[in-house]
Amino acid sequence: MAADLITAQELIDRYDGGPEALRRFAGDDGAGSYHAGKVAIAIGAASKEAYGLLLAGFETNERVAALVAADDEIKNKVAILVRHHLVVFKDEFRLPDGSSIFAHDTREARDVLRAKSSVEARTSAEELPAVGKSSLIRPRATAETPPSVFTGRGF
Repeated sequence: MAADLITAQELIDRYDGGPEALRRFAGDDGAGSYHAGKVAIAIGAASKEAYGLLLAGFETNERVAALVAADDEIKNKVAILVRHHLVVFKDEFRLPDGSSIFAHDTREARDVLRAKSSVEARTSAEELPAVGKSSLIRPRATAETPPSVFTGRGF
């Protein structure tokens, strides 16, 4: 099983409102703190989703984990996915049409992860040996390949 890509403390550090925000998203454990079990489940689900989106370009769980650890933008997007998994069943975070108030953020997070994987958007973490460049980068044609020549004669 692949390692989680984010911790509860990293969520607290990222969410506006800190531990109170995490408690609102995950529910109260009865002692005034967030429900740690629900947070762990959401972190696992979001991590699996992020691995799924990033493995296309970075091929191994180890490379994906190194990428997420080195790129704060990607880590932020994983935090957004965790929030989605925490509130998906909570009515207080639903709009009248039934969609989540965080649907736009979640869609954007998934799009960014896809873009990082497919090299539409690059990451400086690709320069790290443990991460490397996305496998979806195609080498440019080399000068050794002779160009095709049109002579003007028949085929």
